[in-house]
Amino acid sequence: MEVRVLGPCDVIDDEGRTLALGGAKQRSVLAMLALQPNSALSVDAIAEGVWGEEIPDRYVQNVQVYVSTLRKLIEPHRTRGMPSRIMGRGTGYELVAGPDDVDLLRFRRHVGEAAAAGDQHQPATAAAAFRRALEVWRGEPCEDLVFQPFATNATRPLLEERWSAFERCIDAELASGAGSGLVAELERAIDLQPLRERLWEQLAVALYRAGRQADALGAIRRAREYLVDELGIDAGPGLRLLEQQLLEQDAALDAPRGASMRAARVPVPLTSLLGRERLIESIHRSLDDRRLVVLTGPGGVGKTHAALTAVHARAAGSGAVKFVDLSLERDIDEVLPLIAKAAGLGAEASVAEVSGRLEQDDSMLLIDNFEQVVEAAPLLGAILEGARTTRALVTSRVQLGIPGERVIEVEPLPVSERADEMSIAARLFVERASEADPLFVVDGLTAEIETICRAVDGMPLAIELAASRTRVVGLRELARRIDSAVHGASRRTGSDRHRSMQAAIEWSIDLLESGERALFAALGVCEGAVDLATVVAIGGGAGLDGFAAEAGLDALVRASLLRSIETPSGRRFAFLTPIRGVARDRLRLGDEHPIRDRHAEWFVERAENMARDEGHFDPSTLATCVADLRDTAAAIGWLAGHGAADRAVATLTAMYTLTVVEAGEFSIMRTLADELRDGEIDPASSARLAVVAGGMAYMASDFTTAAAQLALTDGLAADDHPFRARGAMWLAVLCADQGDRGAALEHAAEALAHARASGRTRLIGLAMSAASYTALTLGDAPLALQRAQERLAFETEGGLGHVNAMIEVSLALVELDRIDEALPVATAAVVAARRLGIPQPRGDAFRCLAWCALAAGDAPAAAGYLLEQLAVFGRADGMIDRVLEVVLGAALVLLIQGDVGGARILWERGQALHTTLDVVVGTWPPPTRELITTSGFDAIDASDAGGDLSRAVADAAATLRAVVAADAAPDDVRDGDS
Repeated sequence: MEVRVLGPCDVIDDEGRTLALGGAKQRSVLAMLALQPNSALSVDAIAEGVWGEEIPDRYVQNVQVYVSTLRKLIEPHRTRGMPSRIMGRGTGYELVAGPDDVDLLRFRRHVGEAAAAGDQHQPATAAAAFRRALEVWRGEPCEDLVFQPFATNATRPLLEERWSAFERCIDAELASGAGSGLVAELERAIDLQPLRERLWEQLAVALYRAGRQADALGAIRRAREYLVDELGIDAGPGLRLLEQQLLEQDAALDAPRGASMRAARVPVPLTSLLGRERLIESIHRSLDDRRLVVLTGPGGVGKTHAALTAVHARAAGSGAVKFVDLSLERDIDEVLPLIAKAAGLGAEASVAEVSGRLEQDDSMLLIDNFEQVVEAAPLLGAILEGARTTRALVTSRVQLGIPGERVIEVEPLPVSERADEMSIAARLFVERASEADPLFVVDGLTAEIETICRAVDGMPLAIELAASRTRVVGLRELARRIDSAVHGASRRTGSDRHRSMQAAIEWSIDLLESGERALFAALGVCEGAVDLATVVAIGGGAGLDGFAAEAGLDALVRASLLRSIETPSGRRFAFLTPIRGVARDRLRLGDEHPIRDRHAEWFVERAENMARDEGHFDPSTLATCVADLRDTAAAIGWLAGHGAADRAVATLTAMYTLTVVEAGEFSIMRTLADELRDGEIDPASSARLAVVAGGMAYMASDFTTAAAQLALTDGLAADDHPFRARGAMWLAVLCADQGDRGAALEHAAEALAHARASGRTRLIGLAMSAASYTALTLGDAPLALQRAQERLAFETEGGLGHVNAMIEVSLALVELDRIDEALPVATAAVVAARRLGIPQPRGDAFRCLAWCALAAGDAPAAAGYLLEQLAVFGRADGMIDRVLEVVLGAALVLLIQGDVGGARILWERGQALHTTLDVVVGTWPPPTRELITTSGFDAIDASDAGGDLSRAVADAAATLRAVVAADAAPDDVRDGDS
């Protein structure tokens, strides 16, 4: 058995399996004992480390339970009378451990061996022992318990031990004659610990020995600037003395005579690789299956870190791996000598000799930053063909194009959309912010951290740069101006290509041909993911023909500057947010007007073509419309601001039905309509825009604005039947909501007449829908059913209009209390909506089915349908009313089940979301509407509301409350079977 705390806290049994240790508090008890092995820890100290200042009254019993459970987990075969690994000592406990039973003890044992070798003037032996010590580390100490009370004070000294061991290891390797092979590793270390002056001294010596005297002096200068800027102090005597020695080319800096200039060791990652478990598993599986695995991805996504972590996990020691760092190399003729050196051969070795040595040593190749010399890929292929047992793991921003290579794209870190959990990206932010500022605390600002991580698309380098800003910028302010904060953030530490996010991206751009760079900048005009046709169109604005644009697109994707993604509208290409920022900077450096004109013309023409035939809105057209929405809005805005306001309005109004009514995406379009209203447009366009703005205001439940805008529709031409129909529809439903029966019915009839005069099939169906909704809202269920059935007969079976007509028929039947007839119609609507693949009718159909189930008294089924509706509309643009319906519907389900308190809470949250509840509740079936609107919650007898179901819910709730009351924290409940 081995207890491990130098990374996530876990236990490996004698068969190599990782044991499940239960919740965070139980793991915390084991971690505290393992951090002080063979020493007793009092129960009071354990309690303080587990609960902090909120120690429960029965903490002694709780600690006893945790210890008892841990004993059973880690010693399943211990018999009665045998001593336990966790011994009771007076009023505390002790973890009894041998030198290899706890990874911390093993680390310290290797450090002791290294120190003894150093005392005997054996630097090579000392360096090897230090490397063994550093390889024990798997990440930050107890990184899965970082937010537990004990963690900060207990783990901070361990980090100092680790960094001290690393510095002493580098000293030993320098004393053994190492030089250039340490540069990359020291650059990465300084990125993490820029205030450790010894690291800067070691980097300068390594650079000097690599024949880079100017870079060595540059490192000293960077160190001094960093110390002055961050702490306001000058460099210490060690750095000052070393600078003088460099200037004088002091012989003391040379490698010891007779020392072998060995190849670079595989660097040991000094930070944990958060959230990359599946990636590491994929690398291992690929290396088992293929002899060449290439990690690709944009600069700053974490390819090198993943490769190093995978190699150290796979190899028993770094001696089994030959490491080649190409970050400073641009000459393809130097690639073979560098690989030869890594294999332990001279620079003149041939391909055959290198292959023979690698196969003889049964080595694995790790090559970092191949993108700069990708033309040398055939050379690597030839080496691997000769070394038949050698496997190679390569990091590169572009694919190598070697037959048989397995390409793994390293994705950005996931960001959470939930408020009750911290994503991997956010955890990285917290870890790096804590390193940059020891006083940093999250303090309930998880949402702001997630906002920051989401704004940079989860890019690790961008997250680290943003985290470094917390020293001077608060989290709320950082979240507010994250784009400029990351774009301008830089650090004087580390390698040039990772000193800032922009530098990391520019590093890749510099490897492109001129036409590819022109396309990269031109695509900076795009707001969202674009398809191939758009790339070709925008490329034309940059002077590229179709063939050159497609070739450039291929180069940008291979260079990991553009992502190729599958969407409901087909294959599209998208920038990550930090990369888009660099593309826009490059666009602004030139004459961007031709590009923006081409972008606007392309998306406006496309929008007009999609909107031309309102009778054939298939899922593909709607998906394309939604995918293009942000670019279409930008194009309309560009036209409006550059002398083409009338055409901008015409495009917006043409897109209205497709974008707003069908796709349910209206917040962007509403904002755009508000902006266009302030421009100078002709009266006819102004009247059409008023129809669109009024309809969108109604959908947002802004009835005052809706009424004001719709009052302007009198300016429409007499023969403008399409827009007169739309305006009359919105006036009909608005008057119905206000209880004006006469005006509502008059407007509904007017809408249908204009729709028929237009001859547009889709518009006629919508007018019929408005007539049915108007009648239903007015309480005239028979008329509502009649209008809905007329529409059902009119629409083409299986189409979008037919699905909506079934929903309207079902709702009218529910209102008439004909539930047995309504249920099969609503079910058929759900099935048909799923076939369409369009979100809005699918969500509406589930809502309808939920109301049917509620009216039938089947509250559990209704809850399921409401959750289905929420899954459809939860993140849809502008769907506040539908999300609100789910909240209120869930309140109704809880009320029927007898959970009056839960229903009241949900109802109050609904009121907080929206103040016009009557509009939503008005569509509910009469019995349920009256129950929740006219009955006071306190007047309802829960015991009579749900019978057996109510009692079952109450029993389950009581059980959960009992678990929580027994001092079990929420994370423990979640982690266990409760």
